[in-house]
Amino acid sequence: MSNIYYNPEDFGLTIFGMVEQDLSYSFDMFVIWRNNDTDTLYYKTDSGCSCPSPFEDDTRETLIPIDPYHLQSFVAELRSWANHGVFEENNTDESPPKVSFDKIIELEDKVSKHYNFIMKKGN
Repeated sequence: MSNIYYNPEDFGLTIFGMVEQDLSYSFDMFVIWRNNDTDTLYYKTDSGCSCPSPFEDDTRETLIPIDPYHLQSFVAELRSWANHGVFEENNTDESPPKVSFDKIIELEDKVSKHYNFIMKKGN
């Protein structure tokens, strides 16, 4: 069976962007896919130890669409994911975050620009 993360083209998708927490022997990812036919964006998160593959149980139907008219909902989800587990369990507050806030802002901007372009193109 094909994997939506490793072979998105098998699902008519392209990986549009992603951020992942820097973990050893495990993964924690926030990925955005673009539908190659409609330019619609979808997202999904996945995490686990190194044994399973990322998104191995996901299909196109399990991805969450990003509503261009309610981008704040998407931004809230992305920031909520980024804030979950930002500091390693036994580290102090001075520990660096696992996800750069700059990377989160870059991804938010990329999604916003994508939909602004699509909406202007449609008018």
